[in-house]
Amino acid sequence: MTPSESTPAAAVLVAIDIAKVRNEVLIEAPGHKRRRRLLVLNTRVEHDHLIEVLQAYGRPVVRL
Repeated sequence: MTPSESTPAAAVLVAIDIAKVRNEVLIEAPGHKRRRRLLVLNTRVEHDHLIEVLQAYGRPVVRL
């Protein structure tokens, strides 16, 4: 049986729809009523920006 890992209650949940030119990102953070949607182009600058956005939450990030 595969061991199950529980998601930390304070984690930021991130779903990424990956494509060739751009990626659509959905971010759900605890304490926020609305989810945040981002469009991230497949460039190093855009990927670095996504990392900065996620680090700004100051919480663990769980990729879905």
